[in-house]
Amino acid sequence: MDSSESLGAWIIISFLAIASIMTLWKFMNPRNKFVKKNSKEAEKIRVSELKKFGNSLKVRDYNKVGFKTIISGNISEVKWTDIKRVNLKRTEIFKKDEFYLDILVDKGSANSFEISETSGDWDKFIEKIMDQFPQIDRDWKTNHLNLPSNQIGPTLYERIKNVG
Repeated sequence: MDSSESLGAWIIISFLAIASIMTLWKFMNPRNKFVKKNSKEAEKIRVSELKKFGNSLKVRDYNKVGFKTIISGNISEVKWTDIKRVNLKRTEIFKKDEFYLDILVDKGSANSFEISETSGDWDKFIEKIMDQFPQIDRDWKTNHLNLPSNQIGPTLYERIKNVG
């Protein structure tokens, strides 16, 4: 083995060693916790993450044409006519179920979003979307109190395809 081959071998070994150390550090880091999936600690972590996400979603500037969403600082304009479907979902959080609306928008997943009861803009959004789409049953919440948790529920609104 000549010196260029041994240098190459040492470079590869060095990269593998660094990658191994970085991977092992994730497991040895004292700030990392290992919790069981259904433990109380896991529930607290999940609720904390959901609150962070709920607080990162803002729905603003409603008008006749649409509204703006701000998700983690990214602003998108959503037209009412671009909304294809509104699905209902319930998620169990700390033994309490919470409703979610999955809003599917034409322009792709980047503009589609999910809003929940803990989102700060929930009440205003519900008011505006029901005004915009009168075909949504105004009693949807009470009619679906027995909706199973953690499953996609019924479609509250689906745009009718234009034939022509």
